[in-house]
Amino acid sequence: MKAIQEADSLCNEFDNLTDDEYPEWEDLDYVPKEVFEKNFNKDYYKAEENIDYGDISLPEIIFEWNEDDEDSIRKVCPKTFEKWWDNDKF
Repeated sequence: MKAIQEADSLCNEFDNLTDDEYPEWEDLDYVPKEVFEKNFNKDYYKAEENIDYGDISLPEIIFEWNEDDEDSIRKVCPKTFEKWWDNDKF
């Protein structure tokens, strides 16, 4: 398993976003569903149940913090926490 050795190494990456960009735009997650349903007139989720992905395995992501506990997040990435927590950009 690969891990980021220094979680704060990505701290300044959000500085590269423009004012109109948001780092997680959930609406984009639904674009394939909408395109599929519009073009095939079928329910995306029912169709997806019939897809055989074979032996594809995704790496396990292990978070070393509790998202409901600010102190646990601060402990893992203190610089990032101080810079971005409650920041207006998000």
